[in-house]
Amino acid sequence: MASEEIEVNVLTLNCWGLGGGISKDRVERMQREYLAAQDYDIVLLQEVWKRSDFETIRSLVASVLPYHHFFDNGIIGTGTCIFSKTRINDVTFHHFGLNGYPHRITHGDWFGVFLTAQDIYIGHRVVHGVESAQWIKLSSSSADLTLYAGDFNNEPKDVPYQIVKYVTPLLDAWVEGNGNEGGETNETPGNSYTPRSALRDSPDGKRIDYILYMPGPNIDAETVSCVLPLPSRVPGKSFSYSDHEAVAAKLLIRRRKQARYLETSIRDYVRCNSILKELDTKREVVKKAKDILHTSIRNVDISDFADFIFRHYV
Repeated sequence: MASEEIEVNVLTLNCWGLGGGISKDRVERMQREYLAAQDYDIVLLQEVWKRSDFETIRSLVASVLPYHHFFDNGIIGTGTCIFSKTRINDVTFHHFGLNGYPHRITHGDWFGVFLTAQDIYIGHRVVHGVESAQWIKLSSSSADLTLYAGDFNNEPKDVPYQIVKYVTPLLDAWVEGNGNEGGETNETPGNSYTPRSALRDSPDGKRIDYILYMPGPNIDAETVSCVLPLPSRVPGKSFSYSDHEAVAAKLLIRRRKQARYLETSIRDYVRCNSILKELDTKREVVKKAKDILHTSIRNVDISDFADFIFRHYV
């Protein structure tokens, strides 16, 4: 960091940009100028499946977020992209080892990215959590600030989220700024695309979109604010910006000054107690993950997959 203290403004949004008429009002929603009128430093978008939609967004935000990257990997792309106020020096793409089942064509996960949250994929989602945690730990050791944000397709109570949060460990901007309540981002009652049937089990919706972060060596970071910034409707329209809500966080990061011996000792003592608690939580989460994986392996329907191979390739 050039200065001792700076604020970083981050936004993430699942744009629900499936083509073929699946995502309603897609073209109009992508043409909205909301981002161009804000002051975000980093914007992380998911489900921008059409290159034309990416180009539309890029042209709209060019004056405020001039740097960008579209992750056009895989057979049908990833649907993810990033926009930044400052230069992006390098990018990489990590392909998960498990991405659904190839014989379940209609789910699309094998050919794209893992998006579904159906129970038959719980083992896959746990593996994704483990891979993500490992990737973050390996790639972020020298960074001043690590951000891990987007649509995770699982809630805070779910093991995949807990694996990423506690094994890494990462801070959840919403929890740090608002506590454990609220923050629902999908199938919310105020969203125009939420079916009434979805509200029976979850009247307030589900929190599955996140901004997680972790300060680097000799860096302190805290959440100044974390909000769901989008209005319930696109101005002048009857529909929402997406079937998900956006999440925006303002983070304050500062470089630690050389502390006196007593201050260092107190900080180390507090940190030591915190680490012990984190270890207990981590052990519990890892045990749950192992149990899920063992169950998933036992329940894999090999005959279903074999039948698919026989019918299509033999």
